[in-house]
Amino acid sequence: METSQVGESRQPIKNRWTLREIAQGKPLGHPSHALFVHFPAGLWPAALLFDLLSWIHSDPTLVRAAFYNILLGWGLALPAVFTGLLDFLPTVRGSRKRQLGWRHLIFQAGAMGLFALSAALRAPDPGLARTPIFPLLLAAVGTGLLLVGNYMGGELVYRHGMRVGASR
Repeated sequence: METSQVGESRQPIKNRWTLREIAQGKPLGHPSHALFVHFPAGLWPAALLFDLLSWIHSDPTLVRAAFYNILLGWGLALPAVFTGLLDFLPTVRGSRKRQLGWRHLIFQAGAMGLFALSAALRAPDPGLARTPIFPLLLAAVGTGLLLVGNYMGGELVYRHGMRVGASR
């Protein structure tokens, strides 16, 4: 425990959080992972929607919107990954939470990888009138993986009580 010197006596500094506790949301009073997961969960399916709309109505604005949604979703997925790993790593090996956590992680990592590849394929020319079919298919499969992974994350919280009340 950290102390400060007051005169000759040493007294503990109160209300100090560790870096891990800050990252997990202790100062906020609730887990921080939930703050970040909503961004890729909304931005990536929206990118797919823009992709599909670009096939109905050719418009470079839709293609660019999809591209930027993927990039923004990726940037905001990074804190979700970090906080999720902080929650996952201390789970008990062999437990149901740990097994479901692994599945959640694998599906979300798969989605991240597919959206990264989709963005990389779009990057040379994000101003096309219609999203090329392969990046669109990657976004579609990535969205599917994301939705299954999100469901598993919900199972961890709502069925297994993962991190419920842990930041109080």
